[in-house]
Amino acid sequence: MSSDSQEPPAAAKRSRVAAGQRSRLLTATVDVAGEQGWEAMTLAQVVTRAGLSKRTVYDLFEDKLDCFLAAARELIDRVSALTLAAYRGARTPREGFAAGVHALLRYCGENPRPARVYLVETATAGPSGAALWSEHMEAMSQRADCAFGELRADLPAHAGSMAIGGVYRVAQARVLAGQARQLPDLAPEMTMALWIMLGID
Repeated sequence: MSSDSQEPPAAAKRSRVAAGQRSRLLTATVDVAGEQGWEAMTLAQVVTRAGLSKRTVYDLFEDKLDCFLAAARELIDRVSALTLAAYRGARTPREGFAAGVHALLRYCGENPRPARVYLVETATAGPSGAALWSEHMEAMSQRADCAFGELRADLPAHAGSMAIGGVYRVAQARVLAGQARQLPDLAPEMTMALWIMLGID
């Protein structure tokens, strides 16, 4: 690579600093919103938790909503990646679907605050948050439908969507009840119940 295409040292340092600040703000956003909810969260609380100035947050984000949605997108990307990796690492579509459910519930159980932001608060953050959540659920539903289509040809076209929707409703209810840490223990019985209802041996 020629020296002309390289970022100047000062600019590279500024980029690294900004990336670090952004990461701290998003982590703090999830932490605060996971405690208090999207509506109650304030940028003052976020910058205090991140150990940064209010000017810094406005250098990186337009407002509270912009900051929150960036944090929510990161969570969605993380959950999408870990569930897809679990599915692809399994030997069969059935094992893959179960592995994806286990990965989802394990992550939420081990991370109650991010779980609240991911499962509950994202969809409440105005029209943009609702659209973000709807797009994510559509993608997860399509993935589940594809997996179920490989399980058995005579299953209803949207069996996977209905199954994953049920998993998410249970997870959301547990998070709202302050019982997120119980979710990993529910994964085996939830997947077993799905196989029984669908008549899958």
